[in-house]
Parts: sequence; C-alpha cells; structure tokens
Amino acid sequence: MPAGRFEGEVPLDGVFANMSAFSLIGNRKICGGIPELHLPPCSSAQPHGTKHRAAISAVIITVASGVLGLTLILFFILIYWTQKSRKRHPSMATMGTELIRVSYAELVKATDGFSSANLIGVGSFGSVYKGVMEWDDEKMVAIKILNLRQQGASRSFIAECEALRSIRHRNLVKIITACSGVDFRGNDFKALVLEFMEN
Repeated sequence: MPAGRFEGEVPLDGVFANMSAFSLIGNRKICGGIPELHLPPCSSAQPHGTKHRAAISAVIITVASGVLGLTLILFFILIYWTQKSRKRHPSMATMGTELIRVSYAELVKATDGFSSANLIGVGSFGSVYKGVMEWDDEKMVAIKILNLRQQGASRSFIAECEALRSIRHRNLVKIITACSGVDFRGNDFKALVLEFMEN
C-alpha cells in the first residue's frame, strides 16, 4: 500500500489476515489489525458528529463553570463588603428587633411638649427630659433628645444605642427604645428612651 495515504482501522480478516500479502510501511495513521503487524490499538471510534458535539459540550460546561464561579466570587465579595460597611456604619435597623419603636408624637406627649419643667439635664449632644410613656404602664422614663446640629451627634446616637443595648450592669441605665425620624417641622429627630433613675 502506498505510504501515508491510509488511515483508520485495519480489518482482521480477508487479505489483511495474511501478513505477507501487503505492506503498511509509512502509513502512520492506521491502527488495529492482526497482532503480527504490531500496530497501535484503535481507540473506540466515534463518528465525527459525536466528537463535535462532545467538544461543544465541553466548551459549554467550561464556560458555564467559569461564569458560575465568577458569580459566586462576586456574591461573596458583596456579602463581605456589606458586612464590613454595617460594622463601620451601624444603622437603627441593625440594632436589633428587641427595641419597641416610638414616635416623635409619643415623646412630645410623654414630656408635655418637651416642657422645661421636665428638663433634667443638658449635655454636649442634647437634652434629657423625664416623661411618662403610656405604653409602659405609666412608667417614668428619661428621654435623651440629640442636638443633630452638633457635629458627631448622629454617630454618638448610634454608638450609645449599641453600647446600651449590649451592656448590662446594675449601675448603668438600660435603654428601653429609640426614636429616629422627623419632628413636626420635618427636621431630623433622634432620641433615646432610657430607664429613669432618681438621684
């Protein structure tokens, strides 16, 4: 047989069963045949269409795996940055659900309109009033109104909420709830409602 012109599997029968009847020298793309020919074994032959489909499937699986992997990485990065941001800038929503929400109107009513008769102290970040909350069995409370014009007052409010929510000590005032909203004029308003302790 002419060198280099043939490829594929050599049959085991017919003229190919007799080694002296033909020569396969120079035909490197052939396989199989009788053992005396010392040809490499043929791999299980697949039709060209099947090989093509397998190659396309491999590409699709590789691309899909890459996209899925990248999506998961981006998802975990997003979660990481969200948690990092929450730790750096906690909000009222992250302070827990155990606090009862109270409105500005309820605080106005509890303090008789923030009456000077109920004013018990003034500090750098705001004023403290005593008041009676109807939803708390007419219990006397201290209401700390933050002066939001003071630089750092909002950060102080968040920090104080976090600290008072997580610390429990018999000599420290317990936070009952907080108010974060707007007053009757539409200005931002933040207040803490604390246990009232007589001096």
